Amino acid sequence: MDFATGSLVGQYVSDDIRIGLHSDMDEDSPESIHIRDFKFGLIIEEKGIFDNFHIDAIIGMAFSGFSVNPKVPTIVDAMIAQKLLKNDIFAYYFVMEEDTKHGL
Repeated sequence: MDFATGSLVGQYVSDDIRIGLHSDMDEDSPESIHIRDFKFGLIIEEKGIFDNFHIDAIIGMAFSGFSVNPKVPTIVDAMIAQKLLKNDIFAYYFVMEEDTKHGL
């Protein structure tokens, strides 16, 4: 995957992932979203701006039209296709504190 300032080398894999699940929740909690058979990039090598980071995997966090590889559905596309959202609307909430239970 080539970006303007670097690239990531790897392969595509599929797995089930959960969003919104934290350690004191049951795995099947209705507060979390379970995305089945989601395809994402498993990273083997980082180049350019990514040289100083160890990245295990990468997922697209928008719609496919904004993706590096529009042929691979992003996490938002997967949630919409699997009818996991009440409305086709999404937002991300980033937090800096490690002990915070909510956010990315």
